[in-house]
Amino acid sequence: MKYLMSLVLCAVLWGCASADDPLKKIPHSVERLETSTLPVFKKQDFPQDHLQKLFGTTAFTWQKALLRLEQARLLYVQSVATQGASLNAGITAQQEEGQHLNPFAAAPPRLFSGFLQGNYDFDPFGRLSSLKKAQEKNYQAQYYDMRAVALELSKTYIQNYHQVVYAQNHTKILQQSLQIAEKNRQLILLKQKSGTAKAQDVITATQNLQALRVQMLQSQQAIIKNREIYANLLGMPVHELSQDSFKRFANLPPITQKISVPLLFLDKRPDVMAAYYRLKANKANVKAAIADLFPDLSFNLSVQNLGFTFAKMLQENNLFGQLSARLTQTLWDNGTLQSRVDFEKTALKMAQIDYLEKITKALNHIKTHETLYKNAYAVYQSALESDRLSKQNLAIVKQAYHYGKANVIELLRAEQALYESRLNTLNAHKALLDSYAEIITALGQNSLS
Repeated sequence: MKYLMSLVLCAVLWGCASADDPLKKIPHSVERLETSTLPVFKKQDFPQDHLQKLFGTTAFTWQKALLRLEQARLLYVQSVATQGASLNAGITAQQEEGQHLNPFAAAPPRLFSGFLQGNYDFDPFGRLSSLKKAQEKNYQAQYYDMRAVALELSKTYIQNYHQVVYAQNHTKILQQSLQIAEKNRQLILLKQKSGTAKAQDVITATQNLQALRVQMLQSQQAIIKNREIYANLLGMPVHELSQDSFKRFANLPPITQKISVPLLFLDKRPDVMAAYYRLKANKANVKAAIADLFPDLSFNLSVQNLGFTFAKMLQENNLFGQLSARLTQTLWDNGTLQSRVDFEKTALKMAQIDYLEKITKALNHIKTHETLYKNAYAVYQSALESDRLSKQNLAIVKQAYHYGKANVIELLRAEQALYESRLNTLNAHKALLDSYAEIITALGQNSLS
């Protein structure tokens, strides 16, 4: 009857552990087939060598992500080793007490013992196997965390590269505009001497020239700041940056208007997959905590050889062995084990919420950036058309000014419009590139591979 009650109690507890299974609430499209092997680096799957060349050996965020992955792997290896049998060997020396008060008595005898001891935890309720599974899932989750770090780094590197190119092109546009503004000012000064231009025209041209010089200084400051950001990403001093450091992303993928968004892309998102495996790890932790409520069964086998001296212990054959089984059950611990079960169940609910949150954010993320990318592409095409019209307008105004049909103010306005259209085109192109990097990252793809 007692055995029957114990079996019923076991069934009830295991049923409570699996009744509220959060994995059953996950959409089937997100389910990931389990594999027999843990994730490893594959060049065709995740180009570690390529990323290592890009990020460098001193990229701090990347190196910390790799070390966290190695820590998770070692914890998994440790959990596998704990589940197996253990073998210990040693030597003990024991001195008998009794005649130590008599200084003239013979020294008390010593007993030397050499032993070989093996221990095996039977794990009848799956405590160790659940802990092993939890560490395995944590290792897989950390792997996807590392991939998420790499994707975010790739996006950051590309966007910073776009910012560097933007600042350099902005400076070139300003240099060309400064040359044109200086020529126009000299031309207006000559016309003032000949009486065909007013003093107000000279003041307007000078103000335009000074404004461009201020923008040139601001653009140069932006280049200095971008170099600092880039050096921090690479983990090196600013003065060690070379021109080759800014050419790492020269061969970027071409920008196209159409971005194909697969219907089921969530299994490509490393943040979603990391949350999924953490959810399974928390489920295994709940099972391990419940298994602690049940008896623990272990077997112990020891072999010893005795001798009154160390040499006799090695020579004489005084072997004897012992085989024992130990069954322990916690009767009262002031609620420690039960509180751990409640804690792990709460952590499981939090993991479930976190996983569903990651799915929701991923769906919203890709939908938002898909729309933003289409808008950025349309803005860029519109900016190109505006730049083309500004060039045509400047050519017409220059010709009219040459024949005296347009004044200097109209010429300066046309040049200012061309400068603004070039700047708008540059801004639109940078926004398009940044949006492209965002949507590629949202799809879980490495934009640098």
